[in-house]
Amino acid sequence: MLWRAATVMAVTSIGMVSSAVRAAANETPQTLECFSVAQTRQKIAEHRLVDPFPLMQSASSANQGEALSTRLCRRGEVFLYEINVLRRDGRVMKIFVDAASGRPHAGRQEPARPEAGRAEPGRPERGQLEH
Repeated sequence: MLWRAATVMAVTSIGMVSSAVRAAANETPQTLECFSVAQTRQKIAEHRLVDPFPLMQSASSANQGEALSTRLCRRGEVFLYEINVLRRDGRVMKIFVDAASGRPHAGRQEPARPEAGRAEPGRPERGQLEH
């Protein structure tokens, strides 16, 4: 009797886990839907979004570069500006800014930086001399 109850519990647990795995597999991450220039003008007016030009200037200053392009996109219900900035070192950065508030968005992408207090390979830490 005890063996049968344990078997039923194990089968039930496996069924619950497989259902959870199937549900997770069916969920797709929210994709980025971007708009044309005409659609962007319409969305800015309809949703009272922040003007993109001052945001481009801010992104340029903050990233020590020049804004190359901006486009309005939507991820789920959130409107984002995707701003491409050409940095002085030649890298192109994609900066995501919340179009409703003008604040940087968590979707911001940039190259990985070394952790604070750790030197990049081949470079001494700040304040240390090479030997």
